[in-house]
Amino acid sequence: MDSAAWNPAQYLKFGDARLRPGFELLARVGELPPGVLYDLGCGTGDHARAIAARWSERKLVALDHSPDMLRKAQGKPTPTNLSWLEADIAGWSAPEPAALIYSNATLHWLPDHARLFPHLLTQLVSGGVLAVQMPANFHEPSHTLIRELALEPRYRAKLGPLTGPGGSLRDDLVAAPEFYYGVMAPFASGGIDLWQTVYTTVLSGERPVLEWIKGSILRPTLDRLAEAERPAFEDELAARLAEAYPKRGDGITLFPFRRIFFVARR
Repeated sequence: MDSAAWNPAQYLKFGDARLRPGFELLARVGELPPGVLYDLGCGTGDHARAIAARWSERKLVALDHSPDMLRKAQGKPTPTNLSWLEADIAGWSAPEPAALIYSNATLHWLPDHARLFPHLLTQLVSGGVLAVQMPANFHEPSHTLIRELALEPRYRAKLGPLTGPGGSLRDDLVAAPEFYYGVMAPFASGGIDLWQTVYTTVLSGERPVLEWIKGSILRPTLDRLAEAERPAFEDELAARLAEAYPKRGDGITLFPFRRIFFVARR
């Protein structure tokens, strides 16, 4: 998993829109058997606090590999049943059997989903739940335009590797829903609730789509560039994004964004 620094302020610039899918995922989680709760990739901690409040008698461990995100999460009072842990979840296994493994907008950064999701399901107690949301916008202009620019001669040496195996600009970070059903079904005898949603996000301001992706998919790309190179890259990308997502007459930019969700019960 990419270890470069995350910027909580940039990520939360569109806080309501970014956090909404995670709360909608949590709303689809039903009753849980006894066991510990885990939030993998807890970020700024907003969803972890909601989980801790809903199951206030349960132990919840919220993990993230970013110390900046965890400092933001710890900036508010922490419920007594919630503990924060800085950890890379790439090779994670539950130290105690899990009643819930929850992950919002994190697992797409990890490779080998054919192995990852069965592994996570086997960390659950009988009747436990794996609840996951991942972005699925990798074939839309918000993502393809980054790849196209990264592969141009002036940037290819530094950014080209990000488009290859293990890179953050690959277009196969998230597979089709049918793939996830297939790899999870043998381990989810309690059933799988699987769905996709396209959120049409209402954005305002200058270069709004660029500002959105700077908090997520664009971050590893900018980290590869020297500081002096970033403004030109951002300016060129912003111009291409403005053509793909034109501003309306009222100054609003509509930004469709697809996400995949599933709630699988062991």
